[in-house]
Amino acid sequence: MLKVLPNPRTPYPDFLVPRREGDILNIDSPPTLVQTALSFAPAGKGAGGLGILSALLLSISISSAYSQSDTSSIPLTIDQSVAFAIHHSPQVAGARITRDSAVLSAERDRPSVRSTLNLITNATIQGPHVTFPRSDGFASTVIPEQYGKVSLVFEQPLYRSGLKQATARYTSEIALPGLEFRKDLTALVLAVKKGYIAVLRAQTGVLIASKQMEAAIQSHTLALKQIEAGTAKPVDAYTSNSLVLESKAGVLLAEEGQQLATLNFNRLLGRAFENRVVLKQFSGLPVLPVSVQAAIEKAMHMRPEILTLQNNLDAARAGLQLAKIGDSPSLGFRAEITQQTRSAFLPASYYAATLEMRWPLLDMGKTHQDTKEARAAVLRLEAALEEAKQSVDMEVRQAWVHLKTTLDRFSIIRLQMHGVEVTALVAQKAYQVGRGTFFEMQAANRQLQITSENENQARYDVWEAMIEFESAQGDDKSYLSLASVHERFK
Repeated sequence: MLKVLPNPRTPYPDFLVPRREGDILNIDSPPTLVQTALSFAPAGKGAGGLGILSALLLSISISSAYSQSDTSSIPLTIDQSVAFAIHHSPQVAGARITRDSAVLSAERDRPSVRSTLNLITNATIQGPHVTFPRSDGFASTVIPEQYGKVSLVFEQPLYRSGLKQATARYTSEIALPGLEFRKDLTALVLAVKKGYIAVLRAQTGVLIASKQMEAAIQSHTLALKQIEAGTAKPVDAYTSNSLVLESKAGVLLAEEGQQLATLNFNRLLGRAFENRVVLKQFSGLPVLPVSVQAAIEKAMHMRPEILTLQNNLDAARAGLQLAKIGDSPSLGFRAEITQQTRSAFLPASYYAATLEMRWPLLDMGKTHQDTKEARAAVLRLEAALEEAKQSVDMEVRQAWVHLKTTLDRFSIIRLQMHGVEVTALVAQKAYQVGRGTFFEMQAANRQLQITSENENQARYDVWEAMIEFESAQGDDKSYLSLASVHERFK
């Protein structure tokens, strides 16, 4: 195992930073030397060769530590699990490819005043041959039977209205693929965190089921002793044996749930299904925020849905401004050099420089119609943005109420658990001294079993509610930074 004590003067990369002192670092695939070196190298003034050398030495020690240890036995924290998924999940790789393809497609629409230079060639065979008599008695060719032409044409737009608005629209459109990628990444982060909790819940369920089986075996042994002592009925042996068999079936079901949760967790992380999963348990319980208003304000600036709609609205408003000036004039420059077959009316060489202004004075109402459509798109997006804000506001409030409810429920179950444990112990002692029946002890143990399962569910319900509350706020900035770091060193 590898433990690192955090040094506040050393900028650790996010995917290696222990959240608390003594946390165990774990990534199944160790970072590359270059990645670790650049991440650990000090920035700013004085960051020279010595800093990079120190970072390389540190990265070598980390890599060797990984190579000498069994990473499958190192417990993963929830943040390390998310980091691993961002590095290895096919879902992230697919979303990244989709984003890059969309960015390349949007690049074609980049507004700019582009110059063009074209070489145009023509070769023509035509007829009949047409001549024109000259005063000297010879004939001049008017239409030659074979005609060739080579032109070099240069065009340069000098002024085009709406370039500023087109640039604003392009800026908004080019950001959309990144926002969609962020949305996909947020969904993966939430799925990995829930998968992490599902594995912990299932593992604890197996432990509880195993303890219940041990308790059933102890009850069966106690019943046999009481029957031998003559203080219990023989039917208690059959009843207790059936409880043992029932508890064994419960263990099998719990182990199946653990296997299914492990398979899903490995899938989310992009690992082989047969990989062993060892996770670090949560310590304590999350703290309920005093007010939900701060979380709502944060969600309004962080949720990908709101950011995407706001971005679309900015693009639509820029498009509306463009539509309004669709009938504005434009100015351009054109230069041409031509070599061609000489005829009576065409010289062999031709040169021209043209300053051209185009002004669509009559466009059959096209500008007006485009403006109406663009304004309708703006109004539609404004309504959609307002609806999205209300929806996000409600989601954050619901998540906060759910977190508060789960915390209160867990507190109640903990109090109930203490009373149930005392009741089960009293029932067992009463049965041992012959003052209670096996069915009374069985009922008390059954209630203890139910309450233990409820406590386990309630504990992880609290953590899952906290994760959903964070997700409702769009709290994914650190994971986006981690994804960016991964792309730079790919």
